[in-house]
Amino acid sequence: MAVVAPTRPVKPLTLDEAKAELLRLMEEQAKRKEHETWTNFFPDTGPYRRELYHKHCEFMKASATYRESIAFGGNRSGKSLMGAFVMAVHLTGEYPHWWEGRRFDKPVRGVAAGKEGKIVRDSIQKLLMGEVGKFGTGMIPARCLDRSRVSASRGASGLYDRIMVKHISGGWSTLRLKSYDQGREAFESVELEVVWEDEEAPQDIHSENLMRTMTTGGIVMNTFTPLKGTTPLVRDLIKRSKEGSVFSIEIPWDDAPHITEAMIDDMMTRYPSHEIAARRYGKPQLGSGAIFTIDPKDFVVKPRELPDHWPRLYGLDFGWTHPTAAIWGAWDRDSDILYLYSEHRRSQAEMSTHAAAINARGRWMRGMSETAGTNISDGRRIYDIYKRDHQLKLKPADKAVEAGIMKWQQRLAQGGLKVFDTCSGWLSEYLTYHRVNGVIAKTEDDLMDATRYLIMGLVKYAKTEAEMKGFTGKQNVVEVKFGNWR
Repeated sequence: MAVVAPTRPVKPLTLDEAKAELLRLMEEQAKRKEHETWTNFFPDTGPYRRELYHKHCEFMKASATYRESIAFGGNRSGKSLMGAFVMAVHLTGEYPHWWEGRRFDKPVRGVAAGKEGKIVRDSIQKLLMGEVGKFGTGMIPARCLDRSRVSASRGASGLYDRIMVKHISGGWSTLRLKSYDQGREAFESVELEVVWEDEEAPQDIHSENLMRTMTTGGIVMNTFTPLKGTTPLVRDLIKRSKEGSVFSIEIPWDDAPHITEAMIDDMMTRYPSHEIAARRYGKPQLGSGAIFTIDPKDFVVKPRELPDHWPRLYGLDFGWTHPTAAIWGAWDRDSDILYLYSEHRRSQAEMSTHAAAINARGRWMRGMSETAGTNISDGRRIYDIYKRDHQLKLKPADKAVEAGIMKWQQRLAQGGLKVFDTCSGWLSEYLTYHRVNGVIAKTEDDLMDATRYLIMGLVKYAKTEAEMKGFTGKQNVVEVKFGNWR
């Protein structure tokens, strides 16, 4: 029979001792949370759960396929936090369970760079290591940092030059902090696995960073708000993204759940219209090439009730690789104001998918569409398939481009066009609708084309549901002559 040693009774804690122990545990929990910052980002659940940041996740995933990735982000859209997060997981090798991007199974050599030394200290360094005096409270866990192995930079007070980061494999990753004002020479010589450029780099420095990762198969990521417009670097990145060698994504305020509607309303009043494209949508400013100059603040409105006696019409632009797009309008005949209130924009989807989205907004409604384009499988006209197979009530659109733009501009100038602020895709295209050498650029203009079709057909074809149900086949045009944009 086994002999069991007697156990000593545990002395219960006094109330004061219990309180002291609870306080110690709470302080320890707070300390661990402060020093494991990266675990707070892109969680599985909660108001800022990962699924709501789909643009950010798409960018991170792209590194599995692309060596070069660019995130054109609106101000405060989380693009820099995302860049710091990616750099931290590569330096430590502690990839989260949901990670689908590039993985390195050994320590890496990395560079994180920004405009000037002080800016690097107050942005990149703060995000990665924590504020000056709070070393280890940034994205890189404190347990992975050795304060004694950090070297100071001469570029700015409190700025680090080299940081050693413990990798999960047992070795040490190296991170160098650099600034663009050091010049291209400061980025030469060393082979790298990971480069993060926060805010736009000079083109020669970006090219040098690409060269540093060539033999390692490493990655270069860019996160910036393109306030400088279509610079040589921006044009090159956009060109190569279309060719397939660069991954490019735009992260607007609307795709950043931490930015509330009230914040957007406030920020929209604080910036001039020519900066909104870059600051809100992450789109390069266009300058003199822009087609429209009317500030969105002058016509963007909150959604309102649309009376049944206001005629409706939608414009439809066909697409596959570039999106199929539709925009819906309600016409206040009395004041002759057209309200754009709903949109649909989707690429590489079957016609049945688009038809379902269109019919869901009202099967009775007419649409103005182009008639060109045939179905690849059977050669039938797309226009005919939508009408016969999916029962869309389509009419051929007047595709006179300049005439359509003139009517559109006159409506904007005279207050005859309002747009619900829920039409974020429309607003994004409006801000980048431009000409190149006098010709309208055929990029991201799908909702713009659909809007022209709608405006050109408005007076003749817009009807209420009651009018459509009582339609006898005659034109039944309401001749109301306001303004001069007819």
